[in-house]
Amino acid sequence: MTVRATYFSALSNDRVEPGEDDLVFAVVRYPKEWFDEVVDRNIDALAPPEDLLDAYKTVEAAAEEDGESNPSAVAWQSVNFEQRYREYVTSSAAGVLDTVAETVEETTVWLVCWEADDDYCHRRLLADEIEQRTGTQSVAFSSSGMGRECPNCENGCVCSVREFERVFRLAAREPDAKRVLENGADYICSACFAGFEGGAV
Repeated sequence: MTVRATYFSALSNDRVEPGEDDLVFAVVRYPKEWFDEVVDRNIDALAPPEDLLDAYKTVEAAAEEDGESNPSAVAWQSVNFEQRYREYVTSSAAGVLDTVAETVEETTVWLVCWEADDDYCHRRLLADEIEQRTGTQSVAFSSSGMGRECPNCENGCVCSVREFERVFRLAAREPDAKRVLENGADYICSACFAGFEGGAV
């Protein structure tokens, strides 16, 4: 089976559709009352620890106030988010992580949190840790193009250009992405910025 990852807006607005037998787990620190309508359960043990999350949000807010072009990247690097989260999830939350990994061996599991762009999101790291334990292939980002494998990089990250422009505002400024967007592609891979026409994917 496999582990897939998405964000609440895509899930609640039907831009992704988990299979009938898939399990959908939120992995957030502060769940909302309406979670029960869109996920099977929230596994808060796999969310970032409170001190790490608070530090990240504090630095991100300060970077935004300072006019940084990518506050999330500044915060991610400043608080050493990746290393700290991986250490947490493989030590303090190791038992829960192993249980979810065992579940992935039986069925497809979706990991859901808030961030549309998973470059600076713990769900990408979590999916990677599960993949290492199971040997399954994870799909880090899911948009309306979920399930479309990129023939260029072989990641399941191809989404419509409209979705790409809406979600990946900063990535759209990258030279490779700009070239694809200006050439009138219908779809673009959010992993490698390859572009495709309507029937090509």
